Amino acid sequence: IWLLGCLANDPERQPEAINRCRKMLAEEPVDDRAVFGAGARQWPIDLSESDRAIEVLVREGSASVHHILALASRRLDSDQAANAAQLIASTKPIFERQQADSLWTLWRSRTLTAAGEFDEALRAIEGYESTPEAIDAYTAVLDARARQTGDWGPLVEHLGRSYEQIGDPLTLFGLCQLKMQQGRWAYVADRAEQLLDDFGTSAVLGLAAQAAFNAHRFESCRNLLAGGQAMFRHGRLPYELRRLLVLALMNLGLFSNAVAEADALVRDQPTAEHLLLLGDVQYS
Repeated sequence: IWLLGCLANDPERQPEAINRCRKMLAEEPVDDRAVFGAGARQWPIDLSESDRAIEVLVREGSASVHHILALASRRLDSDQAANAAQLIASTKPIFERQQADSLWTLWRSRTLTAAGEFDEALRAIEGYESTPEAIDAYTAVLDARARQTGDWGPLVEHLGRSYEQIGDPLTLFGLCQLKMQQGRWAYVADRAEQLLDDFGTSAVLGLAAQAAFNAHRFESCRNLLAGGQAMFRHGRLPYELRRLLVLALMNLGLFSNAVAEADALVRDQPTAEHLLLLGDVQYS
Protein backbone atom coordinates (compact mmCIF):
# COMPACT_ATOMS: atom_id res chain seq x y z
CA ILE A 1 0.00 0.00 0.00
CA TRP A 2 2.83 2.40 0.81
CA LEU A 3 4.50 1.54 -2.48
CA LEU A 4 1.22 2.13 -4.29
CA GLY A 5 0.88 5.48 -2.54
CA CYS A 6 4.38 6.54 -3.57
CA LEU A 7 3.80 5.53 -7.17
CA ALA A 8 0.44 7.32 -7.18
CA ASN A 9 2.15 10.57 -6.18
CA ASP A 10 4.71 10.34 -9.00
CA PRO A 11 3.25 12.02 -12.11
CA GLU A 12 5.56 10.05 -14.40
CA ARG A 13 4.67 6.62 -13.01
CA GLN A 14 0.89 6.69 -13.16
CA PRO A 15 0.57 3.68 -15.52
CA GLU A 16 2.71 1.61 -13.15
CA ALA A 17 0.59 2.68 -10.18
CA ILE A 18 -2.65 1.83 -11.99
CA ASN A 19 -1.37 -1.61 -13.02
CA ARG A 20 -0.22 -2.37 -9.49
CA CYS A 21 -3.57 -1.33 -8.04
CA ARG A 22 -5.42 -3.40 -10.62
CA LYS A 23 -3.28 -6.42 -9.74
CA MET A 24 -3.87 -5.95 -6.00
CA LEU A 25 -7.64 -5.85 -6.52
CA ALA A 26 -7.54 -8.90 -8.76
CA GLU A 27 -5.84 -10.82 -5.96
CA GLU A 28 -8.01 -9.36 -3.19
CA PRO A 29 -11.17 -7.55 -4.40
CA VAL A 30 -12.07 -6.45 -0.86
CA ASP A 31 -8.76 -4.68 -0.23
CA ASP A 32 -10.39 -1.49 1.07
CA ARG A 33 -7.18 0.53 0.83
CA ALA A 34 -6.75 -0.24 -2.85
CA VAL A 35 -10.44 0.49 -3.45
CA PHE A 36 -10.05 3.86 -1.73
CA GLY A 37 -6.94 4.63 -3.76
CA ALA A 38 -8.48 3.75 -7.11
CA GLY A 39 -11.62 5.75 -6.35
CA ALA A 40 -9.81 8.81 -5.02
CA ARG A 41 -7.51 8.93 -8.04
CA GLN A 42 -10.36 8.18 -10.47
CA TRP A 43 -8.21 5.58 -12.14
CA PRO A 44 -9.69 3.60 -15.07
CA ILE A 45 -10.17 0.45 -12.97
CA ASP A 46 -13.41 -1.54 -12.89
CA LEU A 47 -14.40 -1.67 -9.22
CA SER A 48 -17.76 -3.40 -9.69
CA GLU A 49 -16.43 -6.75 -8.45
CA SER A 50 -15.03 -5.07 -5.35
CA ASP A 51 -18.38 -3.36 -4.74
CA ARG A 52 -20.23 -6.67 -4.90
CA ALA A 53 -17.69 -8.46 -2.71
CA ILE A 54 -17.83 -5.79 0.00
CA GLU A 55 -21.64 -5.75 -0.15
CA VAL A 56 -21.58 -9.48 0.61
CA LEU A 57 -19.37 -8.82 3.65
CA VAL A 58 -21.81 -6.16 4.86
CA ARG A 59 -24.82 -8.47 4.48
CA GLU A 60 -22.97 -11.26 6.33
CA GLY A 61 -21.99 -8.90 9.12
CA SER A 62 -18.28 -9.63 8.63
CA ALA A 63 -17.31 -6.30 7.08
CA SER A 64 -14.83 -4.06 8.86
CA VAL A 65 -15.42 -0.37 9.36
CA HIS A 66 -12.93 0.31 6.59
CA HIS A 67 -14.82 -1.95 4.19
CA ILE A 68 -18.00 0.00 4.88
CA LEU A 69 -16.28 3.35 4.39
CA ALA A 70 -14.73 2.17 1.13
CA LEU A 71 -18.16 1.13 -0.15
CA ALA A 72 -19.77 4.37 1.06
CA SER A 73 -17.04 6.35 -0.66
CA ARG A 74 -17.68 4.43 -3.88
CA ARG A 75 -21.38 5.29 -3.70
CA LEU A 76 -20.59 8.94 -3.10
CA ASP A 77 -18.26 8.92 -6.11
CA SER A 78 -21.08 7.40 -8.17
CA ASP A 79 -23.57 10.14 -7.17
CA GLN A 80 -25.50 7.72 -4.97
CA ALA A 81 -25.46 9.90 -1.87
CA ALA A 82 -28.80 8.64 -0.56
CA ASN A 83 -27.60 5.03 -0.83
CA ALA A 84 -24.35 5.96 0.93
CA ALA A 85 -26.30 7.60 3.77
CA GLN A 86 -28.52 4.53 4.07
CA LEU A 87 -25.45 2.26 4.18
CA ILE A 88 -23.87 4.26 7.00
CA ALA A 89 -27.13 4.45 8.94
CA SER A 90 -27.75 0.70 8.70
CA THR A 91 -24.24 -0.32 9.78
CA LYS A 92 -24.04 1.68 13.01
CA PRO A 93 -23.84 -1.52 15.15
CA ILE A 94 -20.67 -2.55 13.30
CA PHE A 95 -19.03 0.78 14.10
CA GLU A 96 -20.10 0.42 17.75
CA ARG A 97 -18.67 -3.11 18.00
CA GLN A 98 -15.37 -1.89 16.56
CA GLN A 99 -15.35 1.15 18.88
CA ALA A 100 -15.60 3.62 16.04
CA ASP A 101 -18.64 5.61 17.18
CA SER A 102 -17.16 9.03 16.43
CA LEU A 103 -16.10 7.88 12.96
CA TRP A 104 -19.65 6.73 12.29
CA THR A 105 -20.97 10.15 13.38
CA LEU A 106 -18.63 11.99 11.03
CA TRP A 107 -19.49 9.77 8.08
CA ARG A 108 -23.17 10.01 8.90
CA SER A 109 -22.84 13.78 8.63
CA ARG A 110 -20.77 13.50 5.45
CA THR A 111 -23.23 11.28 3.61
CA LEU A 112 -26.23 13.35 4.73
CA THR A 113 -24.45 16.47 3.46
CA ALA A 114 -23.89 14.84 0.07
CA ALA A 115 -27.58 13.93 0.00
CA GLY A 116 -28.55 17.55 0.65
CA GLU A 117 -29.88 16.89 4.18
CA PHE A 118 -27.97 19.80 5.70
CA ASP A 119 -29.97 20.33 8.90
CA GLU A 120 -29.87 16.61 9.67
CA ALA A 121 -26.13 16.56 8.95
CA LEU A 122 -25.53 19.36 11.48
CA ARG A 123 -27.66 17.61 14.08
CA ALA A 124 -25.63 14.43 13.58
CA ILE A 125 -22.44 16.11 14.83
CA GLU A 126 -23.93 18.04 17.74
CA GLY A 127 -21.78 17.53 20.80
CA TYR A 128 -18.60 17.00 18.80
CA GLU A 129 -18.06 20.67 17.93
CA SER A 130 -14.71 21.06 19.71
CA THR A 131 -12.83 18.30 17.87
CA PRO A 132 -10.85 19.06 14.68
CA GLU A 133 -12.72 16.32 12.83
CA ALA A 134 -16.11 17.79 13.74
CA ILE A 135 -14.94 21.25 12.75
CA ASP A 136 -14.10 19.83 9.32
CA ALA A 137 -17.51 18.18 9.17
CA TYR A 138 -19.26 21.45 10.08
CA THR A 139 -17.21 23.17 7.41
CA ALA A 140 -18.30 20.64 4.79
CA VAL A 141 -21.99 21.03 5.69
CA LEU A 142 -21.91 24.83 5.72
CA ASP A 143 -19.91 24.89 2.46
CA ALA A 144 -22.39 22.62 0.69
CA ARG A 145 -25.35 24.66 1.96
CA ALA A 146 -23.67 27.93 0.93
CA ARG A 147 -23.10 26.62 -2.59
CA GLN A 148 -26.81 25.87 -2.81
CA THR A 149 -28.14 29.04 -1.17
CA GLY A 150 -25.41 31.56 -2.00
CA ASP A 151 -25.19 32.61 1.65
CA TRP A 152 -21.52 32.31 2.64
CA GLY A 153 -21.80 34.26 5.89
CA PRO A 154 -22.27 31.28 8.27
CA LEU A 155 -19.29 29.44 6.76
CA VAL A 156 -16.98 32.47 7.00
CA GLU A 157 -18.05 33.05 10.61
CA HIS A 158 -17.51 29.37 11.46
CA LEU A 159 -14.04 29.23 9.91
CA GLY A 160 -12.95 32.45 11.60
CA ARG A 161 -14.13 31.20 14.99
CA SER A 162 -12.56 27.79 14.45
CA TYR A 163 -9.19 29.27 13.50
CA GLU A 164 -9.20 31.40 16.65
CA GLN A 165 -9.91 28.29 18.73
CA ILE A 166 -7.41 25.79 17.32
CA GLY A 167 -5.16 27.71 14.91
CA ASP A 168 -5.38 24.96 12.29
CA PRO A 169 -3.55 25.94 9.06
CA LEU A 170 -6.10 24.16 6.85
CA THR A 171 -8.86 26.22 8.43
CA LEU A 172 -6.95 29.41 7.63
CA PHE A 173 -6.42 28.21 4.06
CA GLY A 174 -10.14 27.57 3.62
CA LEU A 175 -10.96 30.96 5.11
CA CYS A 176 -8.52 32.68 2.75
CA GLN A 177 -10.07 30.94 -0.25
CA LEU A 178 -13.48 32.28 0.79
CA LYS A 179 -12.10 35.77 1.34
CA MET A 180 -10.69 35.68 -2.19
CA GLN A 181 -14.10 34.70 -3.55
CA GLN A 182 -15.49 37.77 -1.80
CA GLY A 183 -12.74 40.00 -3.16
CA ARG A 184 -11.16 40.51 0.28
CA TRP A 185 -7.67 40.49 -1.19
CA ALA A 186 -5.98 42.41 1.62
CA TYR A 187 -7.07 39.80 4.17
CA VAL A 188 -5.28 37.06 2.22
CA ALA A 189 -2.26 39.23 1.38
CA ASP A 190 -1.80 39.98 5.09
CA ARG A 191 -1.53 36.25 5.74
CA ALA A 192 0.57 35.27 2.73
CA GLU A 193 3.73 34.62 4.73
CA GLN A 194 1.79 32.58 7.30
CA LEU A 195 0.25 30.44 4.58
CA LEU A 196 3.62 29.80 2.97
CA ASP A 197 5.19 28.94 6.33
CA ASP A 198 2.37 26.46 7.02
CA PHE A 199 2.26 24.82 3.60
CA GLY A 200 5.06 25.91 1.29
CA THR A 201 3.33 24.53 -1.80
CA SER A 202 3.06 25.91 -5.32
CA ALA A 203 -0.74 26.15 -5.06
CA VAL A 204 -0.53 28.32 -1.95
CA LEU A 205 2.17 30.48 -3.53
CA GLY A 206 -0.10 31.13 -6.51
CA LEU A 207 -2.99 32.05 -4.23
CA ALA A 208 -0.83 34.40 -2.15
CA ALA A 209 0.69 36.10 -5.21
CA GLN A 210 -2.72 36.62 -6.82
CA ALA A 211 -4.06 38.12 -3.59
CA ALA A 212 -1.05 40.45 -3.27
CA PHE A 213 -1.47 41.64 -6.86
CA ASN A 214 -5.20 42.28 -6.50
CA ALA A 215 -4.53 44.16 -3.25
CA HIS A 216 -2.14 46.39 -5.28
CA ARG A 217 0.86 45.11 -3.34
CA PHE A 218 2.95 44.68 -6.45
CA GLU A 219 6.30 44.55 -4.69
CA SER A 220 5.07 41.72 -2.48
CA CYS A 221 3.65 39.90 -5.53
CA ARG A 222 6.97 40.17 -7.36
CA ASN A 223 8.95 38.97 -4.34
CA LEU A 224 6.63 36.01 -3.79
CA LEU A 225 6.92 34.87 -7.40
CA ALA A 226 10.65 35.50 -7.67
CA GLY A 227 11.36 33.64 -4.44
CA GLY A 228 9.02 30.73 -5.06
CA GLN A 229 10.20 29.41 -8.41
CA ALA A 230 11.89 26.43 -6.77
CA MET A 231 8.46 25.13 -5.70
CA PHE A 232 7.58 24.39 -9.32
CA ARG A 233 8.70 21.66 -11.62
CA HIS A 234 12.08 22.40 -13.21
CA GLY A 235 12.18 25.60 -11.17
CA ARG A 236 9.92 27.46 -13.63
CA LEU A 237 6.74 29.35 -12.88
CA PRO A 238 3.68 28.20 -14.85
CA TYR A 239 2.52 30.51 -17.61
CA GLU A 240 -0.33 32.09 -15.64
CA LEU A 241 2.07 33.14 -12.86
CA ARG A 242 4.67 34.35 -15.35
CA ARG A 243 1.99 36.61 -16.83
CA LEU A 244 1.16 37.83 -13.33
CA LEU A 245 4.84 38.62 -12.76
CA VAL A 246 4.95 40.70 -15.96
CA LEU A 247 1.94 42.71 -14.80
CA ALA A 248 3.46 43.23 -11.34
CA LEU A 249 6.69 44.50 -12.89
CA MET A 250 4.73 46.87 -15.12
CA ASN A 251 2.86 48.30 -12.15
CA LEU A 252 6.18 48.83 -10.35
CA GLY A 253 7.47 50.76 -13.33
CA LEU A 254 10.20 48.19 -14.02
CA PHE A 255 9.53 48.17 -17.73
CA SER A 256 12.86 46.71 -18.86
CA ASN A 257 12.35 43.72 -16.59
CA ALA A 258 8.73 43.40 -17.70
CA VAL A 259 9.77 43.44 -21.37
CA ALA A 260 12.37 40.75 -20.74
CA GLU A 261 9.84 38.50 -18.96
CA ALA A 262 7.17 39.07 -21.61
CA ASP A 263 9.65 38.42 -24.40
CA ALA A 264 10.65 35.13 -22.75
CA LEU A 265 6.98 34.19 -22.55
CA VAL A 266 6.54 34.75 -26.28
CA ARG A 267 9.62 32.68 -27.07
CA ASP A 268 8.41 29.81 -24.89
CA GLN A 269 4.76 29.97 -25.97
CA PRO A 270 3.99 32.35 -28.86
CA THR A 271 0.25 32.57 -28.29
CA ALA A 272 -1.93 35.55 -29.14
CA GLU A 273 -2.34 36.25 -25.42
CA HIS A 274 1.42 36.44 -24.86
CA LEU A 275 2.01 38.51 -27.99
CA LEU A 276 -0.64 41.00 -26.86
CA LEU A 277 0.92 41.12 -23.40
CA LEU A 278 4.33 41.87 -24.90
CA GLY A 279 2.72 44.60 -27.02
CA ASP A 280 1.11 46.13 -23.94
CA VAL A 281 4.42 46.15 -22.08
CA GLN A 282 6.25 47.74 -25.03
CA TYR A 283 3.52 50.36 -25.37
CA SER A 284 3.69 51.19 -21.68
